[in-house]
Amino acid sequence: MLLYSENKRSIIYIFFVFFFLELCLGGSGGLLKYDLITLRKVDFVIALIISIFIYLFINKIDQEIISLTLVFLVLLLFGATIGFLNYGNDVRIYENFFMQSFFLLLPFYTLFIRQKKDAVFIVKIFIFSSVLLAVAYLILLLLMFTGITPFLTVYGVITQSDEFMGRGGFAIWYKGFLYMCAGIYFVSLINNKFIRSLLQVIIFIALVLTFTRGFIAALFATAILYNFFFKNIVRSMIIVVIGVLGFVYLSSAFEEVSFDRAKSDEPRYLQIEQVGQGITPLSFFIGHGLGAGVKVRDNHMEINYLEIFHKQGIIGVIFWFFILGYIVFIYRHIKLVNTANEKYARPFLLATIFVYIESFTNPFLTNSIGMNIVMVSLVCLNVLKKQEPVPVLPETAGIL
Repeated sequence: MLLYSENKRSIIYIFFVFFFLELCLGGSGGLLKYDLITLRKVDFVIALIISIFIYLFINKIDQEIISLTLVFLVLLLFGATIGFLNYGNDVRIYENFFMQSFFLLLPFYTLFIRQKKDAVFIVKIFIFSSVLLAVAYLILLLLMFTGITPFLTVYGVITQSDEFMGRGGFAIWYKGFLYMCAGIYFVSLINNKFIRSLLQVIIFIALVLTFTRGFIAALFATAILYNFFFKNIVRSMIIVVIGVLGFVYLSSAFEEVSFDRAKSDEPRYLQIEQVGQGITPLSFFIGHGLGAGVKVRDNHMEINYLEIFHKQGIIGVIFWFFILGYIVFIYRHIKLVNTANEKYARPFLLATIFVYIESFTNPFLTNSIGMNIVMVSLVCLNVLKKQEPVPVLPETAGIL
């Protein structure tokens, strides 16, 4: 067995598959841990060492990817420096630095996603993860609803981890459900119409039963934006009407089984106010540094872009939206020039837009759970842009 090659039997390729599966199923990385050491942190260190080793000795990484990674590294080091100057040796700076440093693994993805068949394999993992999460959640709900497994027993177990949260009634919120939502887009690539429709219905029912309005709103907003800019404006307007009617009709039901939304939204309004009060001419551009918080939140904020702006200024916000713009640009190129690959590129674009929209209410974008979707989408779209349209290989034709 080879140590490294593009061959699927190589040791490092097997590690990449394990690494990616853990990201899709493991929430924000806190499920498997011992004290302060988590499986994701261990995987991160191994992946970073592999990336550096292969780049130095084999040099198989695209220059575009290296350039984006270096720009991010400069921004990250600059933000940490500002943080140390403002707050001294604060543990929050280290926490922010290591959380965002996951983006430094961008070159790692390019080592194993080099051809169209590799992008198709990533699609399969997304589908598998989404369906597994949806089915597991529905089975758990059924067990609790029938009384086979008491809710209080389940609640007592899940509250031991920051990855889960009870939402009233029988509903449970898991950070990894972000992948259940994103999977809807990738399931659309399944050729069998019956299986495709069945899986989409299962995933959507599971999503609704999380009683998370942010997920549903982000799905509708993603569909609206995509249809408005890339498909059909009329269809976009129809989705808007359906979304508004659905929100009005279901809002009261969600309120009954979920949290008091007024209490949940109040900290967000306070964060906006307190961040605004802390703006200076200099901080507007470079922020207050990593580790910066406000009175109501001493570190992380629910509105991801507000946190980025507070810590890294408008420069930090521009970087993340440049990544989004770059992904949109690549997709548009594929749509115009390489139309045969467009259907494979579309789910990656939609999943990325979904993460960006959802980050208006939850801090996904600067966490490994959201960054993974954005990073793998960037790499896969780059591959689909360069690859000439070719038939799907026999090994993938059975599923897609």
